[in-house]
Parts: sequence; C-alpha cells; structure tokens
Amino acid sequence: MSTNDVGVMLEHIHAMVVLVESDGTLVSWNPAFGSYKKIFSLANKLEDYFSKKDKNQVIAKLAAKKKHSWVADILLNEEKQTLSFGCLLVPLSDERMLFIAEQIRSNPVYQETMDHLNRQIKLFRIESDFTKKLA
Repeated sequence: MSTNDVGVMLEHIHAMVVLVESDGTLVSWNPAFGSYKKIFSLANKLEDYFSKKDKNQVIAKLAAKKKHSWVADILLNEEKQTLSFGCLLVPLSDERMLFIAEQIRSNPVYQETMDHLNRQIKLFRIESDFTKKLA
C-alpha cells in the first residue's frame, strides 16, 4: 500500500485519526478530526480536545508511550458539550503516536434509558452535594 493509498483511505473513514508527537503536539490529521480542529483552532495538543476529567488521563497515556485503548469524552464545542469516543493510542517507531477515535453510537432503543439514567445520576450528585453541605 502506497503513502497515497493511505492518504485516500484516511480521507474516507469516519474515525478521527491524528498523528501526534510524544508530548501530544498535533502533527497531522484526517478530515474527520479536521472539523474539530476548526472549532478549536487555537488548540495544538491532543489533550486540549478532551473533557476536563479525561485530559490528565490522555497526558498520562501519552507519557507511558504504550498502546492504550479506552473510552473518553471529547469536547464537541466551546460550550463544553461532549461525545463519547472509543480511543486508541498506538506508539510508532519514530517516537510519534497515532491516535484513533471513533464515536460511540448507542442504539436508539436504549438512548431514552441512557438519558433517564444520566438525569438520575445528575440528580443524585446534586442531592449528595446538598447533603454534604447540610452535614
């Protein structure tokens, strides 16, 4: 497979593919990631695209320089909305790393249940914080 063939393939897949330096600095990416790059034009490191709770996890995985597979929330926009992605980090021979992320799409039948459970979790957290303050 030639370099040109790989380039054509990356233009047509829906997963985000990003080549990064070992410190997370972005080197190049496919069009699927390009849409995120447009939203966060000032971001130049991979961890800048992750939710606050996942940012440190990404930094640690990059520092380990090992293959990792995990689920994380990637920022969707400046309003801090996120989507869940299955992520893969693969070290390359030149000290760079390949990051691949594909959105986790839930079955529409289960989406209503998931939304309901997420609302209950949020309510539980609010009640828990309130109880702690009272105590």
